[in-house]
Amino acid sequence: MSVSESSKLLDVRGLTVDIETEDGLFRAVDHVSFSIAAGETFGLVGESGCGKSVTSMSLARLIPCPPCSITSGEVLFCGRDLLKLPIEELRRIRGKEIGVIFQEPMTALSPLIRVGEQLAEVVHLHEKIDHKEALERARLWLDKVGIPDTRRCISAYPFELSGGMRQRVMIAMALILQPKLIIADEPTTALDVTIQAQILDLMREVKGPDAALLIITHDMGVIWEMCQKMAVMYASRIVETGSVKELFANPLHPYTQGLLRSIPSMNIGVERLPHISGQVPSLLKLPPGCAFAERCGIATEACKASVPQLADNKGHAVACFKTPR
Repeated sequence: MSVSESSKLLDVRGLTVDIETEDGLFRAVDHVSFSIAAGETFGLVGESGCGKSVTSMSLARLIPCPPCSITSGEVLFCGRDLLKLPIEELRRIRGKEIGVIFQEPMTALSPLIRVGEQLAEVVHLHEKIDHKEALERARLWLDKVGIPDTRRCISAYPFELSGGMRQRVMIAMALILQPKLIIADEPTTALDVTIQAQILDLMREVKGPDAALLIITHDMGVIWEMCQKMAVMYASRIVETGSVKELFANPLHPYTQGLLRSIPSMNIGVERLPHISGQVPSLLKLPPGCAFAERCGIATEACKASVPQLADNKGHAVACFKTPR
């Protein structure tokens, strides 16, 4: 095994997820592949509905089945394929080795149980310690994530806390057992910009040096701020992947170029903010070729006829017929 192979904490290979709806079956995740090394922060970016959250929740098999079904692929975590593990073994890994920071804390936290009890329960599921010790560990982690009055927070219900405080509780819950992999699904979406910056700083501070962090977001600013490597997702497929510095300096896919042009700048003045024209195609009716072709200014008939595959060039991969391959 090569050094690069042995350093992979998470190795996703050809993950494919279908979803059954009243309107029919569609492919939410189409042969997605990427890997994350220990100590690395990896970003998965794309517009709402592109499949990035389904991808992230599929890694630990947290998607509802049905209507979802993982039809193919491997999710190798420390060499074990999570998609093939018995559910009881998978439950031992969740929380202990893989922590998840959900997009909306109010749907992830129980409204009927006090915050301290919910954090203590995570500890009890994986460690044999008494309740008093578990509550004290909960208080210590609430302090670590910057909650000022931890005694009051432990006794509070989630609805009694602000959005920023609830998100801090979710981070404490995901990290209280110091997992090897942390999955953060849109961790700052519902927060104002000041709290967003605090949450990002917090995640950077409390993530252990050997832990890997997967951030799912639509915000390229978050990717630049937090990540070393990234993948760009469009209409259920990854269209570009590589180091953050390389993709920001030399984006190859027209969609990635459009995302970067759309980032607000102080130099825009009164001019209209650049945007990507057209609409994301419905996953129920994807075109036969490149899903981005109808919105792309350089698309040819070949682009509309067949789907380009990711082609790697020194760690920078792109799925486009019109870029160097």
